[in-house]
Amino acid sequence: MQEFRSGQYLTFRIGRYDFAIYAATVRGVLPVHQLDAAEESPNLAGHAEMDGVRFPVFDLRAILNLRRGLYGRNPSIVVVETAEGLAGFVADGISDLVHARQRDFRNGKLRIGRPRPILHPESLTLTASTL
Repeated sequence: MQEFRSGQYLTFRIGRYDFAIYAATVRGVLPVHQLDAAEESPNLAGHAEMDGVRFPVFDLRAILNLRRGLYGRNPSIVVVETAEGLAGFVADGISDLVHARQRDFRNGKLRIGRPRPILHPESLTLTASTL
């Protein structure tokens, strides 16, 4: 697991759960209609393209064993930079961009408002290698 870094975090929702990701790893947010659905794997939602680069979009509900359901009102594809290139995941909604300090992080969660587990882009890389 990666060390916590102070700085900006993008907070988002998947299902009924709130998460955060280090904003410096986020390369963009795309509307979900740009997702080309795929049936290759239960963990893969499909593929999308940004700036001419095609990348996999993962279904974090399946990866994190969250309850299946419809996407939220404003679903988006969050595009992140991983060690293997771009990857994305579908978020039901983007909540906020927050500034976190070391004291805001305890027990693996960002604790500004609701406690939010931090998603690391490397977890998508590990998932990509198992497809």
